[in-house]
Amino acid sequence: MTLSQTSPDPEYREKLAQVGAKLQQVRQEKGISLAEITRYTLIPERHLIAIEQGNLEALPELVYVQGFVRKYAKYLGVSELAAELPPAPDCFQNWSNSRTAKLDSLHLYFIYVAVVAGLVSLLAAIFSSNNYRPQQPPQDATTSHPQETKVVSTPNPTPVPNQLLNLRVVMLGESWMRVTVDGEVRFEGILPEGQSVTWSGQRQIKLRVGNGEAVSASFNGSPSVVLGAKGEVVEKVFGKDGQE
Repeated sequence: MTLSQTSPDPEYREKLAQVGAKLQQVRQEKGISLAEITRYTLIPERHLIAIEQGNLEALPELVYVQGFVRKYAKYLGVSELAAELPPAPDCFQNWSNSRTAKLDSLHLYFIYVAVVAGLVSLLAAIFSSNNYRPQQPPQDATTSHPQETKVVSTPNPTPVPNQLLNLRVVMLGESWMRVTVDGEVRFEGILPEGQSVTWSGQRQIKLRVGNGEAVSASFNGSPSVVLGAKGEVVEKVFGKDGQE
């Protein structure tokens, strides 16, 4: 199911039609079928047809169109054609300028304090629930003094704060992604290969990527797992009960 474009730039639409027509011409001159291109690039055939016709309404979000055109042109050996297509409006964000990506030392300090406070409260609750008492030294059997009765007060259990959800993403390649934490979009753009980022939330973390093969994710310290196949669009939702 394709996603309709929201008021696409007319210049972008016209340029896509021009580039698509050139790709179609090169493909036909080389005698390559759409099925063959789909088999090697994993781009659905209906999307290849829409690119050649410049039909934005039949294509997914613009950020995926940019990647499809680049892979299509590369397979035909005319990567320079993909460079003629301007970046999709508002799709590409500079990672180095992303406010979300700049996890400064103050932000990390607050996360550290929250984790330490949570561990202390958790230990206090465990000791209280098990009626923990310090061991008393053994009484001397030869003494004739009566034993003193000591009243030990049991502190009330300390409530355990909500445990933070932590999602760590490691880029094995280049991919577009969107990260939504507790209903708020924290990041949307392209992360470079080798980048590692961690997002934390209270209720839910939703991750959507455009190239599953390029993204490895670890939730709450679990082993890191590659999200999908090459070119596969993957969406994962993580909550307090694990992955949904």
